[in-house]
Amino acid sequence: MPRRREARPLAEYYGMVRHTADADSVWSAKALVTAVRSLLRYLHIDGRIPASLTSAVPSVAGWRLDCLPRGLPPQEISALLALRTCGLRRAGGTGQC
Repeated sequence: MPRRREARPLAEYYGMVRHTADADSVWSAKALVTAVRSLLRYLHIDGRIPASLTSAVPSVAGWRLDCLPRGLPPQEISALLALRTCGLRRAGGTGQC
């Protein structure tokens, strides 16, 4: 008969994922989370746990601010605002721009 292991606290799991993300990379932490979800899915299908716990495993945030769009120059912002007010005037039937 296989030896039964004790359940580990959820905080220990979070610590392991955070340590992996800090020590290795965000991608390593994402791979670890994927592996844990796969294990939980298997354990549920095999009947070792009564319910699927895959949704209990949180995702790893892996975004960086360098991929945010750059700001528009003031001239382009003015042009966009002028188009918006022009469209509002047309929709209201007050004439053309």
